[in-house]
Amino acid sequence: MSNKTCKLRQEESLMQNLSKQIFIPIFDNMKLAENDFCQKCNAAYKTPLLPWIVGGEYEKSKYRLMIVGKPHRGDAVPVSKHAGTMDYCIDWLINCSWAYWSYSREIAQQLYGSTGMNQIVMTNVVKCTNTEGKDTTTNEMLDNCIQRNGVIWREIRETRPLNILFYTHKLCASYLQAIPFQKELIKEERKSVMCGAKTMPWWERVVLTDWGKVKILVTNHPERMDKGDYVKLITDWVRK
Repeated sequence: MSNKTCKLRQEESLMQNLSKQIFIPIFDNMKLAENDFCQKCNAAYKTPLLPWIVGGEYEKSKYRLMIVGKPHRGDAVPVSKHAGTMDYCIDWLINCSWAYWSYSREIAQQLYGSTGMNQIVMTNVVKCTNTEGKDTTTNEMLDNCIQRNGVIWREIRETRPLNILFYTHKLCASYLQAIPFQKELIKEERKSVMCGAKTMPWWERVVLTDWGKVKILVTNHPERMDKGDYVKLITDWVRK
């Protein structure tokens, strides 16, 4: 085990993850996986995924960053009807090389230092899945989870982020057009940016909410993107 991994293990072992405490009661109240919309949904694994992380230092953090990924892969519920935020999640933070985890980990550390993962929220745009390898999320799943149940919007309202990063542009940009917590659109810009040798979409907005101004960025998932350039683009956006 490398010195860096040992240090990360020590730091993440001190992490306070508030996800279960906050979201199990909310998900139970919404009757996720059991309500009419969920019952009619064509997801293969109807085991709603809690936000992976709500860091214990998030509420007082400078940027209050929420990172929203695509639907997870496979059945992530080995012992509970609520997926995610299990003990093994911390091991994922430290060891997993998948872009969702490793790029997010680097973004958090660039913004906050070695305790960065304790200062952000990480979740998924859709709570259930039918994907084992290649993403096979259907429009029906997006309709039911985002629009009808509105789960991601409930998560946002509950955690009140100041910066929201969606790694989901190719999957569901159209579903993120209407922002239900938005009181006023202050600024919007759609463009493309270079990330290494690749071009990726860059859709950012500033909206007014009940808890203040919120910046929203919808862009590509970091998989197969140049890591150094991707992390710099995102951290520069958060800091500005």
